[in-house]
Amino acid sequence: MRRLKNLMVIVSAMGIVLLMSGNAISETKNPFEKAIEDRFMSMDANKDGKIDYDEYSAAYQKSIKSSFDRRDQNKDGALTKDEFMPKIGKPGTKGASNPFQQMIQKKKAEQQQDSAVQQKEKTSGEAKAGQEEK
Repeated sequence: MRRLKNLMVIVSAMGIVLLMSGNAISETKNPFEKAIEDRFMSMDANKDGKIDYDEYSAAYQKSIKSSFDRRDQNKDGALTKDEFMPKIGKPGTKGASNPFQQMIQKKKAEQQQDSAVQQKEKTSGEAKAGQEEK
């Protein structure tokens, strides 16, 4: 819970710094920056381009409530030790529930797929060139 809150603060701060620096985040294709922009926009309740303390506090209260609700599996309004403890997967797996980890994993999978396609095209092109030489 503490790590989630810290991550959210860091992400929000990075988004604010990027917005203040004049970088148009929406012009970039970077999914991390897009996520920051989306988070900023969702926190800016009155859409004035700024997040005041009340908006900031309200956004994190919603986040805390959402986190609590996700953990409260039996929906009794309380967390048992089992519900509170993080779900740990097989050794070597990393935060499959973390949206940023999911984006990174998706990007890696896309890159691997692109590499496989490029390799196949290269192999196919070399085979065609070899046949044309004969």
